[in-house]
Amino acid sequence: MLRLIADTKQSLKEFTENNYAQGAFFWNYLLKNKEIKVNGKRVATDVTLFEGDEVCYFLTKKQEEKPAFFTVYEDENLLVIDKESGVNSEAVFSALKRERECYFIHRLDRNTQGLMAFALNERTEKTLLQAFKERRVEKRYHALCVGTFKKKAEVLTAYLKKDADKSFVKVFDQPKNGAERIVTEYNTRCEMDGFTQVEVILHTGKTHQIRAHLAHVGHPILGDMKYGDAAVNKRYKAARQILVAKCLRFDLSGELAYLNGKEFVSHFKADMPVGHLIGQTVRVVVDRPLGSYHPEHKDLYYSVNYGYIPGKIAPDGEEQDAYILGVSQAIEGFEGEIIAVIRRENDVEEKWVIAPKGAKFTKEEIWEQVRFQEQYFRVEILMG
Repeated sequence: MLRLIADTKQSLKEFTENNYAQGAFFWNYLLKNKEIKVNGKRVATDVTLFEGDEVCYFLTKKQEEKPAFFTVYEDENLLVIDKESGVNSEAVFSALKRERECYFIHRLDRNTQGLMAFALNERTEKTLLQAFKERRVEKRYHALCVGTFKKKAEVLTAYLKKDADKSFVKVFDQPKNGAERIVTEYNTRCEMDGFTQVEVILHTGKTHQIRAHLAHVGHPILGDMKYGDAAVNKRYKAARQILVAKCLRFDLSGELAYLNGKEFVSHFKADMPVGHLIGQTVRVVVDRPLGSYHPEHKDLYYSVNYGYIPGKIAPDGEEQDAYILGVSQAIEGFEGEIIAVIRRENDVEEKWVIAPKGAKFTKEEIWEQVRFQEQYFRVEILMG
C-alpha cells in the first residue's frame, strides 16, 4: 500500500499520473476493483482531490514491482535513469523524492522512452540547470518515422507556435507572430519497409519539437497519436510514439567536469512494434536446415530449421532471418505463421520465429529451441 497526500486541487487521475507510475499503469484495475481510498473511502471513479486529501493505493506485489524506470548511472552528484514509455516524468521524480534528496532538471514526454538526468544535491542542480540552459548538454534521440526521407541527413529550420491550453504546437516554414525558431538535425540510421529510423539532434529545445517538426516535413513518428498518421498507427497497432532519448553527454566545468567525456546510452530502441506481425503467414527459404552447421562457426549446430524470408528486409539491411519451430525434420522451405520476434539488445539484428498454423509455444519453450544461437546475445522475445 502507498499513501500520498494531495498538494493542490486536481483530478485523482492527474494526481496518480504525476505521482505514482504503477498506479497509472493499473489505473483501470484500481478503479474497477475499488483499490484506491480517498480519505479512507474506496472510490470507483475519477474524483476531484483537494489540498490535504489522503490517497491510498492497494496494488498487488507484482503490480508494485512493475518498473517505471531503470538506473543507468549514479554517483554522489548525478543520477541518470532510463524512463519507460507511458510514464510521466513527474512520476519518476516523485518516486525518487520519496527515497532520497533529488532535484528535477528536465522532462520527457509521457510516451517518450529514454534518458533523464536528476541532480542529487543543490550544487549539481544549479550547474545542470545552467548547462541545459546554455545548451552544453548533448541529447541525441532515435525515432522511427513514416516514409523515406529524400535526404539521408539534413538540418531543418522552421518556426514553432505553442498552444499551451491544448498542449499542442504548430510548425510553420516562415516566421509567424508568436512562433519561435527551431532547428532540428536528423541523420538516417536505417530504412525498412517504408519506415526510416533516424538519429535526431536538437539545436533548440521546444515543446514537442521533434514530433511536430518531423511531422511537418511529412515523416511523422510512428505511434504518435497527436502529430502522427492515424491510419498508419492503426495499421501497425502503434499507440505510443516510437521515440527514444538515446544518448546524453555533458560539457561541464568545476567539480562536475569529471562527467565530461562520459556517454550515457539508453537500452531502449526505436524499433518497429511487433503486434501487426504476429499471426502473419510468411514463406521461409531454409539455408541452414536442422542438423547442419554454421558456415563460418563450425561448432554451431542447428537444432531447428533456420532460413530467411525472401524480399523482406531486416533492420541490418539483409533479408529477414527466421527460426522454424514445430518441424522435426530437415526441410528446404516452409510456410507458417509468425509467433514471435526476437530482439537483440546488443545487436542490430532481430529474428522472427515461425511455426505451423495454430501451433502454440510459450516464451520459455521458444528460448529453449533458439538458445543454441541466441545465448551469445542479450535478447527479448516479443509475442505481441
